[in-house]
Amino acid sequence: MAAEAVLIPVAKLILGKASDLASEQIGLLWNFRRELSKFKDTVSTIQAVLRDAEEKQFHNHQVKDWLEKLSGIMYDAEDLLDDLATEARRKAMLSAATDDDGGGGGRRRTSTTCCWSVVRFLFSSLAKQLVYDLKMAHAIKAIREKLDDISKDREILHLESHSSQEGEALPSRETDSCPPLIVVGREGDRKKIIHLLLNSTCEANIFVVPIIGMGGMGKTTLAQLVFDDDQVKAHFDIKAWVYVSQSFDVSVILEKILQSIACQGVAGLSLDVLQARLRGKITGKRFLFVLDDVWEETSWSWETLGKYLTVGAPGSKVLVTTRSSKVAEVGGGALKSRSSNNIVLPYHLKGLSEEECWNLLVEKFLPRKVPQDPHLQEIGKQILRRCGGVPLAVSTIAGALVDSRDPNVEWPYFLQKGLSSIKHGEDPTMSALQLSFSHLPSNTKHCFTYCILFPKGFKFNVQMMIRFWVAQGFVESEDEGSGCFKMLWCRSFFQEMEMYESGEMKVCRMHDLMYDLACSIAGNKITRSSSSTVLINVPSKTRHLYVTGDGNDDLREEDYGDGLGNASKVRTLVCMKSLSNKELEHVLNKFLRLRVLMIVEESSIPYWLELVLDASASLNSLNKLKHLRYLALRNTTRWKKLPDSVTNLVNLQVLELVNVWSSEEQLPRDTMMLVKLKHLELTGYEGVKLPNWLSGLPNLVEFSLRDCNRCQYLLALHQMSSLKKLTIDNCPLLNCINNDADHCYSSPDNSSSRLTTEEEDDDEWPRFQCLSYLKIQNCPSLTRLPMFPTLEGELELDNTSLAPLARTMKMNMRRGGEGVDCSDEYAYGDTNIHPPLTSSSASAYPLSGLTKMFLSDINEDLESLSHPNSSSCLISVEELRVQSCNQCVKLPGSLCSSIHLMKIHLYKCATLEYLPPLHELPSLRKLFIGGCPKLKGCWWKKKKKQGNHDNHKGGGDDDYYYNFDPSMEGDREERKDEEMEEEWPHFPCLSTLRIESCPKLIWMPLFPTVEGEMWLYQTSTEALVRTMKMKPVVAAAAAEHYLDSQQHSTCAAATTTTCSSSSSSSSSSSARADIVPPLSKVTQLQLWWIDDLEFLPEEGLRNLTSLQSLFLCNCSRLASLPPAMRNLTSLQSLAILNCPLLRDRCRKGEGEDWPNISHIPEIVMPDKV
Repeated sequence: MAAEAVLIPVAKLILGKASDLASEQIGLLWNFRRELSKFKDTVSTIQAVLRDAEEKQFHNHQVKDWLEKLSGIMYDAEDLLDDLATEARRKAMLSAATDDDGGGGGRRRTSTTCCWSVVRFLFSSLAKQLVYDLKMAHAIKAIREKLDDISKDREILHLESHSSQEGEALPSRETDSCPPLIVVGREGDRKKIIHLLLNSTCEANIFVVPIIGMGGMGKTTLAQLVFDDDQVKAHFDIKAWVYVSQSFDVSVILEKILQSIACQGVAGLSLDVLQARLRGKITGKRFLFVLDDVWEETSWSWETLGKYLTVGAPGSKVLVTTRSSKVAEVGGGALKSRSSNNIVLPYHLKGLSEEECWNLLVEKFLPRKVPQDPHLQEIGKQILRRCGGVPLAVSTIAGALVDSRDPNVEWPYFLQKGLSSIKHGEDPTMSALQLSFSHLPSNTKHCFTYCILFPKGFKFNVQMMIRFWVAQGFVESEDEGSGCFKMLWCRSFFQEMEMYESGEMKVCRMHDLMYDLACSIAGNKITRSSSSTVLINVPSKTRHLYVTGDGNDDLREEDYGDGLGNASKVRTLVCMKSLSNKELEHVLNKFLRLRVLMIVEESSIPYWLELVLDASASLNSLNKLKHLRYLALRNTTRWKKLPDSVTNLVNLQVLELVNVWSSEEQLPRDTMMLVKLKHLELTGYEGVKLPNWLSGLPNLVEFSLRDCNRCQYLLALHQMSSLKKLTIDNCPLLNCINNDADHCYSSPDNSSSRLTTEEEDDDEWPRFQCLSYLKIQNCPSLTRLPMFPTLEGELELDNTSLAPLARTMKMNMRRGGEGVDCSDEYAYGDTNIHPPLTSSSASAYPLSGLTKMFLSDINEDLESLSHPNSSSCLISVEELRVQSCNQCVKLPGSLCSSIHLMKIHLYKCATLEYLPPLHELPSLRKLFIGGCPKLKGCWWKKKKKQGNHDNHKGGGDDDYYYNFDPSMEGDREERKDEEMEEEWPHFPCLSTLRIESCPKLIWMPLFPTVEGEMWLYQTSTEALVRTMKMKPVVAAAAAEHYLDSQQHSTCAAATTTTCSSSSSSSSSSSARADIVPPLSKVTQLQLWWIDDLEFLPEEGLRNLTSLQSLFLCNCSRLASLPPAMRNLTSLQSLAILNCPLLRDRCRKGEGEDWPNISHIPEIVMPDKV
């Protein structure tokens, strides 16, 4: 398997490079092209038998040896082709540069001199090209002959050609519904799954419950326990167990279901007959079907199966066990497309605790006893700890420990070797994990095994790892690499994933057992060492090398050994240690095939000594690493100058320079050859400005500038035609990014020199050409930045000026773009929620593609972002975060104008008082408001009562006023009873709500559709009480109805016919929607420090049918818990802390309210907190 995981992608890569070379004018000799053609044919022949060789290598040592020999030659072949492609690219760029220089205006030579120079140059170039082609032709021929010899052996070994189908898996063992005799640690999981199956409030025709976990986690065992439960047997009319595995054949699945429920043979029947018989058996009956070990991730197969199951009675369940969360997503989504009521609730199965693992070991020893020696028991627990809580691994190791003849000898051996001490074929854990591995595409297998470059337990950066994969040629692009990584994550190969706030993957680690699996597959291809001696004694089969240490093991002459020549085969070198000058020179002169070079210095040299030492000369050989794609130099100032030779790295894609130089003069003078550079990171730069050549990187996609404390201005970043992602962090003096230094001022502290956006001519201000992501942090002086109208991903501004954003939002107004009618402005804001714009009108506005906006620590009033038509700029925003903006009194409606806005996060805005009418956002799902002590709420129009016309404030219809009308606030208490009878607006589809430390928040739209956890902390409960007393709402159609009404009002001025159809559509949508009682999906309610809560509405409590946990803390005025509490049958826990009026009334067996809460299993009510 190891060879297949490596060689199939290598073979594909070789063929791709050979085809590219053949299509270009590289070789002038016919012999060169002929040898290249023969070489391709040989590689194609070998590629065809690789999969068969992989299957036979485990029981045929000759095949295994054949693959080992082939591996080295294939790598050599790829290196040779990369040499050819690199040379061709270098010559093309030099030729282009020569052509450009030829058109210069210098003093011209005489025609005779010029002609002879051209002739000499042509003959010299032609001669060198012929010599080079001849040399390369011989090299290709030599490798091709070696491959021919290898290829001939395939017939002796009887290797057959197989189609290269991805994801072809090893055979697996069929399961049944009978649970094992010994099961430890799954009782809690069993009860939770049974609760999902029996007590769900959903009455959908199909209710899917996927159990997700890595191989060996016990998914099938848990499903067997549930399937065999007496309550489950009594609840369902029909049950069937189907082992699916990797072949998701709908006919076979239907056949197995019929065999299980009808107990008769149905083999050989057509799909039409099978589905007809099945529908006849299950129509109108409540069924439970278990689909065990499912791998199918394509929706059409699930849709085909789903259409035959929708005839069951409401409450029917499909329990799926799988290793892939994508199976749950795709399978549930496909079934959902057939039934709008379908709900998918994935259950992620976790590992056993250490205590449960030990209990399983004890059960395995019965009827004997576990050795009582405390030292041996501690060793046994350490052994089990390495199993990572995986039951199958624990059971396997436990069985080996039980069978040991002398625990004092064998247990320490197991502690050292772990599962690797069990011979192949005897370890079911590794067999289960290998099944997951074998189901991966070939390039993803290669990516997975490469991850053991870092030590076990190491949390690696996801983006860095993906770029490593691209550099090695495992994947062609970062998008493809991201897809591979997500596949590995979904299939439980990785764990402990940490995410950025933007939702991107940050860091993760491999499960220990998966790490062991990767080690067994990679073999000796990857070496990790804690000594620098490995740099001169490289193991013969090593391709990727990771070195760490204390930095004190400098190389000596006597250390040089036979492994010195193997250095040229290494493709990855990561040094997490300080290298001496001699070590660095050795690396650059011997490791000539490196694709990735990362040196992270941890130098113990004092800073004052670094100032006088200059190790720059040790970097002069960088240009020899012509295969290099990824170069990272971090954390040293010993290198006073980055050599100009680095610009000859024509294959370089990623360059990271972190704290390695300090001024512009120490950077290369020219970057003409870095045409493939896509990612550039500069950190710790101490110069005042960056060099102009930055704008000459035509393919640079991402640029990051961090911790540059002296940098004041950058030039011409907007001229980078491919720049899509820009990050500037912690550059406190940076004030200008422009195409002309004259536009940048050098006194950022002089406020009078800062021009406002009204004083500038935006028509002449530069703009980024295709920037889609912008992040600026801790740059308070940066007021001048090219405009960024093309942002499509994320915008984050933290402790910086709003001037660039305001300028960008205004730019289209001077370019004649067609606007949307914004005449209907609110008296207390400028909010306009617009219907979707057409593609042509949307493109006329800047930032119309932006999806995420984060504003933090902005010391300016956000009102500067409000202007006519500003709400048309942010029409695609899905997430808004505003934090620590302490100059903002009213949140501008222009920030909340997108009909796609789903998540709003407002935090620590000390001066914020008013919010726009957030209830008019038809897609808003999540709302978090915290740390806003002056916030009063959202504004909206209210219908006047007769006799109140004198209270009207301008800006609306004569029959309406605004809830924040200053003339109405004085008599609010007198109007409270009247207002309680009014119908307040409500959020149409809000599902998550959390409010903290907003004591004045009264005017809050109601939130009947909230589900899951709801948290109210130090705020008013007026909106909560009103929501609980609401009538049932048509939640499913609320958003559609609002959009339809907006479209109706927009087209009213045009035609009546169009509006009629829109109205009809709205009516039909409402007719189809479900009536939902308010808060009926809330499972956890927490109320903390609520001063105005006096009672819980009796009628409203009855709607909380899904409530499982209720937490009441410091509700000093809450006087009682009503009898309606008895109707909360799902309530499992009740906590009452510091609620003095409830203490006696809820006292167990004595209090007046005890009968109302006595049915709750867990009640926490301490006398003192």
